[in-house]
Amino acid sequence: MKEEIERLHREVQAARTRELLAIAQSPTAIREICVKNEETLWKEMDLLQQEILQREDEIKELNNLLQSVQYLQNEDRCKLHGLLQQKEGTIIILTKQKEVLQTRLNTVKQTIELLRQESAATLGVISEPSQQLKQMIEKDVQLEHEYKRIQQDLCKHERLCSDIENTTMVNEENMVHLLEENNAHARSDEDALENEILSADVSTANEILLDDVSTANEILLDDVSTANEILLDDVSTGIKIPPRDVSTENEILPGDVSTIYNRLNPDEENMPENAATFRDALDPLKIAELYKNLYANHWPVAFQAASSYFFGMPEHEIVNTILEIFERVRIFCKDTFDKQKLAIMEQMKNDSSDLVNLDEARVLEFMGQGTTEFSLSLLHQKYRAMVFGSFLDGKSIFIQESIRICWLMNLSDPPVVEHKKIKSGDKFDPNLYQVYTHQGNKVQFVVLPALMRKDGPIIAKGVVQCKPFTKASSRMHRKGTNTLARRFSSSWIGAEQSLQDNSHGSDSASSLSECSHPAQPNGANGSDLGRKKYPKELTPSESDLKKYRVYKTMFSDLIVKSKLGEKLYDKCLKYEEWKNKQN
Repeated sequence: MKEEIERLHREVQAARTRELLAIAQSPTAIREICVKNEETLWKEMDLLQQEILQREDEIKELNNLLQSVQYLQNEDRCKLHGLLQQKEGTIIILTKQKEVLQTRLNTVKQTIELLRQESAATLGVISEPSQQLKQMIEKDVQLEHEYKRIQQDLCKHERLCSDIENTTMVNEENMVHLLEENNAHARSDEDALENEILSADVSTANEILLDDVSTANEILLDDVSTANEILLDDVSTGIKIPPRDVSTENEILPGDVSTIYNRLNPDEENMPENAATFRDALDPLKIAELYKNLYANHWPVAFQAASSYFFGMPEHEIVNTILEIFERVRIFCKDTFDKQKLAIMEQMKNDSSDLVNLDEARVLEFMGQGTTEFSLSLLHQKYRAMVFGSFLDGKSIFIQESIRICWLMNLSDPPVVEHKKIKSGDKFDPNLYQVYTHQGNKVQFVVLPALMRKDGPIIAKGVVQCKPFTKASSRMHRKGTNTLARRFSSSWIGAEQSLQDNSHGSDSASSLSECSHPAQPNGANGSDLGRKKYPKELTPSESDLKKYRVYKTMFSDLIVKSKLGEKLYDKCLKYEEWKNKQN
């Protein structure tokens, strides 16, 4: 029912747009209608964004429900396990009692047999059993009855234990199945919402384009018919038309037609400047320039923001955090690109009335025409809505430029991909990577990966930190790092100025590639000084602190406590509170 209402709403809006375009008689009116349509589209996008946030809140609630159910399930499992252990202890006791009674029963039987033999040997005849023999027989019967009763109790306990185990397994399976269904519904709702957004964007763009074309054609036909009527009236009345006026109109009309045609056909030479810029940006060399500019101008800003936020964190962990942000942006752009590509192919198949060659190159060309600053800003807003945490505020420009680069990497034909992963200890290759701060022949950690064309050459070098050769060279390099820091302070002002001017050139990238980024010394921060006064046995490790800080910015306290454990969570929390008081 909800989908039907939304479909009728879109049809009403489309019909209203056609009516407004039919009423308009000038390009100014058409431009005003387009502005109104754009405002309506913005409002719809805001509503869809709110719905996305609502769905994400529902997913959070489902995750919290899952954790609470798992916690209750663990408590029930512990209770059942204790009950099962108690029953097992009872079974062991009953088994021992059974063995004792069996031994006593065998002893009584042997005694009875001996008494019978003695009685037969003494009397020589079969006589009536003595009083002692009768008591022994009665005791034998009682022991047999008690043995049977214990045997029945033992069977009952065994059946009860098996029933408890079966019930526990069935409850666990049902709970897991229910949680899987809830997660599947949540994922399907999110996918349906994304597909709805994509289809709404594509359909709205197609409707606006078709309406603009039809309106322009109607206006031109009306102008031509009006001109013909005026000419016929003038000819019939015998009025002579000055030749200069006719030639002037003939010169104006082709210009108007070409202007409208160029505006509605972005594939031609007179396409809008923004679209032409994005088509030129698909060149791998342009992507490489943007990538170098990302490292030269935007990476230092992100590093400074992360250092301020994660105060006391080692330098290599801060660098790794920024690298993880870039990797998440790349994966997000790849997934979004693939979904839009499939949606556009399906839309083109449904809209095409004749046999059209829907190859990948044509789809990429269509997606490249739709790539604008507006679409990239929507991608940035969607990513910020998906990723929680205030630590991204200082790296907004870095994330925005990363989204631009990763999106253009997917649009390029053939696509631009990352070079294969390298790890600590691999040999340093100067043809693929440049040095961060330390010279060496072994890689210590990766700052940014290298870019290459798919099954092709490298187009942009990556950045890695190398292990120093010797201790002496390491001391000399630390002295050189301070000099580089002083040199870098002057270039830092130029980098901030370039950010204000929104420049994406390659001159600043090439100038900064000549020197490396300054390292943040770990021994001079307030964390190490404060940690000397804090009890050593209560101080968490650096890796635990890093996990705690990252989880704290992305999840709620309940989820962080479940991921780290209650003891480690309290340990890190107390240490952070003490450190904040010291600062």
